[in-house]
Amino acid sequence: MNPNSNTAAADPFPLNASPAPVVDYAANYKKLQEIVERLKRGGPGDIDGLVGNFRAGVAAYEACRHRLDAVRVEIDSEIARLAPAAAADFA
Repeated sequence: MNPNSNTAAADPFPLNASPAPVVDYAANYKKLQEIVERLKRGGPGDIDGLVGNFRAGVAAYEACRHRLDAVRVEIDSEIARLAPAAAADFA
């Protein structure tokens, strides 16, 4: 584990040192795919199951979107941090 990181050792690519929990993108993406496939095949046999599947899909989608947004912020931050050094290399 990186001594400068507050993320768990299970995350081999920690994005930042913040103590915020890392959303498991892969698990939520897989859940979303499974729900979409289930709904494509006709969904559950009852309307209450349909609503539950829809809610679970929305929650998985929002978790994935949140994680993607966090990654985008981290990448933008790294680009901004590296940009002055990269510009100096070409001067």
